[in-house]
Amino acid sequence: MKNSYLSILFFGLVAISSCEDAGQDEFTDQKKQKLSVQDREAYETKLKEFTLFMGEVFKDPEARRELFDFAKIEGNENDVLV
Repeated sequence: MKNSYLSILFFGLVAISSCEDAGQDEFTDQKKQKLSVQDREAYETKLKEFTLFMGEVFKDPEARRELFDFAKIEGNENDVLV
């Protein structure tokens, strides 16, 4: 069970750190307009599911401790903002 939390935590960290990509500025208004309403709804549904999933993971004190300990490792200071 502990290994599954580690895997989930790793996945969460990857997802969080990928949201801070400096290349996001290149996402122009024209590209935003190309997204259909259906694509946006599917994205929002997946985001809600992921949020609920991560909420369940972070109910575990061990998972939260591991996340914040990961942030204390040299080089990871900006990966997890407290």
